[in-house]
Amino acid sequence: MSAVSANIASIKAEIAKACQSCGRKQSDVSLVAVSKTKPLSQMIEAYDAGQRVFGENYVQELEEKNRQLKERDSSVGNDFEFHLIGPLQSNKVNRVVGLCSLIHSVDRLKIADAISRSAESKNLKQDVLLQINISKQSSKSGVMPEQASAFLAHCLSLTGIRVLGLMSIGSSIDVEPKVSEIEREFAEMFELRNKLSLEFALELPHLSMGMSGDFPLAIKHGSTLVRVGSAIFGEREYGES
Repeated sequence: MSAVSANIASIKAEIAKACQSCGRKQSDVSLVAVSKTKPLSQMIEAYDAGQRVFGENYVQELEEKNRQLKERDSSVGNDFEFHLIGPLQSNKVNRVVGLCSLIHSVDRLKIADAISRSAESKNLKQDVLLQINISKQSSKSGVMPEQASAFLAHCLSLTGIRVLGLMSIGSSIDVEPKVSEIEREFAEMFELRNKLSLEFALELPHLSMGMSGDFPLAIKHGSTLVRVGSAIFGEREYGES
């Protein structure tokens, strides 16, 4: 068993344990393997270990990996799924719409509008999540929680996108006192999703929150998509191709 395969098994065991501890079904939580800066060969190892959903941050890297994947004469099937989890610039929207099954990082009206226009031109609906700046830190993207209702209302008026839920990046938990802070943020995200669902009589099935260091806490508070990278593929070296 490769290191990547062993790490996948370990993470899935942790997901199962976290689900059991809070009374959720493991099938309610999907693992998004964050593969940014990692070669396709490692992603294939993860695929062979049963992983199907991969999160990318950079449009150019996503395009290149998709090209490499299509050129492979291999057993990798059509169930290999890309999610865009990083920030998206308006001039790159057209390149990613239809290429990703889900865009997690819709963080402003301009991007939502651009995604919808691109999707309409391709005769499709792009599934998206709305990014919420739940920590209210200036270093993080996303709309403020108090603006979420107006943002969702606008997005629901767009015919080229389908909103499936919310996404957030919690505060760092590098030091122990931050654990209670990030748990509060996850709980607030869960409450916000439920509030919006009731307000708009709309099913919002997904909450994308939790990363390598905090995903068990995110699962406890309703996360359906956990984004785990370094715990699967190892620490990133940003000089990698």
